[in-house]
Amino acid sequence: MIGTNIATTVPKKFVIMQRTDNIRQVFLATLLAVLLPHAARCQEPLTLDSCRRLAAAQNFKLQAARENEEIDKNLVRAARTLYLPRIDFAGGWYYMGQKDVIPNPNDQFLPIVPYQAIDQSTGTLNPNFFKENPVAALQSLVIDMSKLEPMLDRNGNPMFKQYAYLPGNKLVLEPKHLWMMGFVVRQPIFTGLKIVAANKMAEATGSIEHSKAKLTEAEVIEKCDEDYWRVLSLQEKCKLATQYEELIAQLESDVQNLLDEGMATRNDLLKVQTKHNEARMKQLRASNGQTLARMALAQTLGIRMNQAVVSGAGLDSMALANAPLSYDSVDSDRPEVAMLRGKQQMLEAALMMTNSAYMPEVYLFGQYSWKYPNPYDGMTKTFGGDWSVGVTFRWSILTWGDRIYKTRIARLKLAQTEAELNDAESLVALQQMEKTNHLAEAHEHIDFATEAANQANENLENVKASYAEGASNLRDVLEAQTLWQEAQQELLDAKLEAANARIALSRAYGQLSAPTVPTKQ
Repeated sequence: MIGTNIATTVPKKFVIMQRTDNIRQVFLATLLAVLLPHAARCQEPLTLDSCRRLAAAQNFKLQAARENEEIDKNLVRAARTLYLPRIDFAGGWYYMGQKDVIPNPNDQFLPIVPYQAIDQSTGTLNPNFFKENPVAALQSLVIDMSKLEPMLDRNGNPMFKQYAYLPGNKLVLEPKHLWMMGFVVRQPIFTGLKIVAANKMAEATGSIEHSKAKLTEAEVIEKCDEDYWRVLSLQEKCKLATQYEELIAQLESDVQNLLDEGMATRNDLLKVQTKHNEARMKQLRASNGQTLARMALAQTLGIRMNQAVVSGAGLDSMALANAPLSYDSVDSDRPEVAMLRGKQQMLEAALMMTNSAYMPEVYLFGQYSWKYPNPYDGMTKTFGGDWSVGVTFRWSILTWGDRIYKTRIARLKLAQTEAELNDAESLVALQQMEKTNHLAEAHEHIDFATEAANQANENLENVKASYAEGASNLRDVLEAQTLWQEAQQELLDAKLEAANARIALSRAYGQLSAPTVPTKQ
């Protein structure tokens, strides 16, 4: 009973607030369950392959290059439509102004013809009427009494006794508003190869933009690889700086103990402390360098800086052992060379376009138009339509040498591009040999640096053991530690140099491209 009484005394407002808090907690737990795995995935260490895929999908410079390539693809599609007929709808409205339109300024004499002489079905004069009605002929026609036949005018028409006089300046077009509209179809038959040249120029332009996109891809992937390896190298340099700082700190502790026991001087401790400060400064510089390298990598990948976390497990692969690169052909697929070849094709098409000015142009056209007022029904206030077909022909005869000069310019530009292409191919071959030699030197540098690092490590161990036995002084230990740190850093620099040399060699042979990225639907 007591429990029941307490439960019944709880306010309803408190119950509602408690349920709201429970719902909020459930919602927050669900939201965290969804977001935490995503956040964990964002912090997963990046590999070289994942970096390349991110750069291929999210790098802003590469996205702009691909959009530009897509623009030129549409230009090629637009150029192909020039072969097809064009259908236009055109119309217009005209106001005739204040002056009257006089179709015939001459005075008109219209014969007065009996109503019965008009054929009602055709609206023309019935000549048999006067033969069948002599009385009407005598009343309306001028009769040659010698021949008893109607007199004829110079045009062979019968002469009437009465005519209606219509002044020519009084015969004007009544409508002031004229309307015209209709469909026009134009089909090129022969344009002097202008359309063919335009399509070739569009395709060559598209090829150039494709090569530009490939060049941008190579630049982005090269920078991505360099930034990736630099981050790994600086991570190792941070570890090296930490190890060096720990060595100096341990030495400082040992010297402090010796000083307390009276076996070392205050000057010895100050020397070690100075080296310790230098080690801390190196550690700080390595940390700052790593932060800047991560920022550069994040900018290349198009991600936030806190997501640019790479794994240091693959640092030794920077040296890539000493596996030689094998390239079967010196003829590379360099985008720079492909761009010059595309430029050469475009100038060849431009030369064809220039030569087409010497040729005629033939078009077939057809139209159906409506006019108001209706010229086919006595200019009545209705729309009248009719169709027409035809062929247009144009051939320029005299241009005062304009075509000759333009042809010379096109040929000179083509010859200039051919010279640039030959020069570029020779430079590419020279660059390939240079990058090959650079990679071989980098491998030798790794061998020398590895041997020097092993020697420095052995020397440090020997000096430390000798110092512990009192056979070496403090200066020898500090010098051995410095040599060890410099040798390890030199080895890291050699590995980074080898990785960059291999990237540069792949770039020189045109084998550095972005991985395939799924297109957006």
